[in-house]
Amino acid sequence: MKRLLCVFLCFLLLTPLALGQEEPVVPYPVPEGGTEIVLTFGGDSTLGSEDYLWEEATSFISLVNQNGYAYPFEKLYPLFSTDDVTIVNLEGAFYDSTSGRVTKTYNFRAPTEFAKILPMGSVEAVMLGNNHTIDYGQPGFDSTIAALEKERVDWFVDSNEANKTWIYEKNGIKIGFAGYYIGYWRANIAKVRASLQALRDAGCATIIGSMHGGSEYAQKHNNHQALMADTFLQYGASVVIGHHPHVVQGMEIKNNASVFYSLGNLSFGGNKRIKEMADTALVTQVRLIFDKDKQYLGHQMTIYPIHPSGTFTQVNDYRPILASGEEAQRIMGLMQADTPHALAPYVEGKGALQPFVPAPPPLPGPPDPMDLHIIMEPM
Repeated sequence: MKRLLCVFLCFLLLTPLALGQEEPVVPYPVPEGGTEIVLTFGGDSTLGSEDYLWEEATSFISLVNQNGYAYPFEKLYPLFSTDDVTIVNLEGAFYDSTSGRVTKTYNFRAPTEFAKILPMGSVEAVMLGNNHTIDYGQPGFDSTIAALEKERVDWFVDSNEANKTWIYEKNGIKIGFAGYYIGYWRANIAKVRASLQALRDAGCATIIGSMHGGSEYAQKHNNHQALMADTFLQYGASVVIGHHPHVVQGMEIKNNASVFYSLGNLSFGGNKRIKEMADTALVTQVRLIFDKDKQYLGHQMTIYPIHPSGTFTQVNDYRPILASGEEAQRIMGLMQADTPHALAPYVEGKGALQPFVPAPPPLPGPPDPMDLHIIMEPM
């Protein structure tokens, strides 16, 4: 009897509750008659390379020509194909010419037919607000848009070249998408806010923001990234996705919204070798939950650590792959180092499911679009 009591007490002492650990996070249920919208986000995707690399045997261009358009995202296709929409940040131009090439350190380009990579990888939409969209000027931008639309890939951007938001609709529920590059945001805050207000006026249940800024290869986000995110939050965004640093940064919950400061690189054809600091990345999948009256209730996300190359080395094969084991834990550790709250742990084969984030209270009246205080903040 004493032995049984001892075993029972040992069992109690080893439970998560006794160890001071929180209960495991479980998926938030969709209410009866409600709707779930699942969005998957990836980071910087350069589906091309610099012109001088095109003919090299190990370049992005050569490997896709050799292996087919499904090649770059084939390792992540099982994840991308099970959602409603997958969105990535597209860096570079789909363009069959070099005319209009802008003088800068790196110019990324791929043949227009390479736009097929996106639907073949189950990527339905791209954000174009970044520092490589106009690597080949207005002609390259126009060619990129034509290539995307030919493949029925949706796109959105606030930039000097175009001001276009995107609305995804399911079961009568509208989700608004908007995105911008840091330079445009600083110089055109009134236009950015007008685009966000237009999404609210269109009846979007919530807004998804995409922002491109921060210091490259910095493993912690800066104040400027936080201010960029705040612009979206003022208009009721529930999720904000950041990129540009090319490395994993943290996230935080602000105003009942999840803000990811940098997902790192996804399929990045711009570099034949992966820089040591950029050998890790994230994919995050978000479930938006609505009740039977189409009211937004909140969201829940799962974080998936990845490696930008299927080789798991510094040699880039341009095929990102899900990480596992110690590698996945290492990537989560990098994210935790820049996150102010404790992240729910990674579970092998399932990712890191985070707690449900309820919808914020109704917004007050719209912010004044001419309130330009944000752009006065220091870099």
